[in-house]
Amino acid sequence: MTMRGHLARLASHLHSGDSRAAGFSTLESIVAVGILAIALLPLYDFQLTIVDGTRRLEGQFGKTTTHQKVDDYLKSLQPVDLGKGSEQLGPIALTWTVEPGPISRPVLTGNGLSGRFSLSLVTIRYNAESDQGITVEGALTRLFWTETAPFFSP
Repeated sequence: MTMRGHLARLASHLHSGDSRAAGFSTLESIVAVGILAIALLPLYDFQLTIVDGTRRLEGQFGKTTTHQKVDDYLKSLQPVDLGKGSEQLGPIALTWTVEPGPISRPVLTGNGLSGRFSLSLVTIRYNAESDQGITVEGALTRLFWTETAPFFSP
């Protein structure tokens, strides 16, 4: 049989009216969609987990960034500027209180005598709130020097 004969036979078989060879039935389609839906549920759950983790990380990153900005600012303040108690750092509203430490020691000269300054540890407790709704609280301990005697004393 020639190639043309094979094609004619195949065409007559396809158009013979056999409904089983025509495609999927309705029931087969419903079962296929159900299997597909069941197979996609874990992927959907995985995507929700990824989105939730991303939101948590963004929130944590915002808090970490706010803490870092506040710590850097409070570390850069001079002792005389600590009395202000509040500052606006761009989008961050910062308030703080200073708690003097229990220990204050004089700085000794090369001869072992008390010098012009004393050193003390202070704790700075702060509360910062950004315009994005991020609120952080923390404490920072700093070493401060205070002048105890004038530079030229008679």
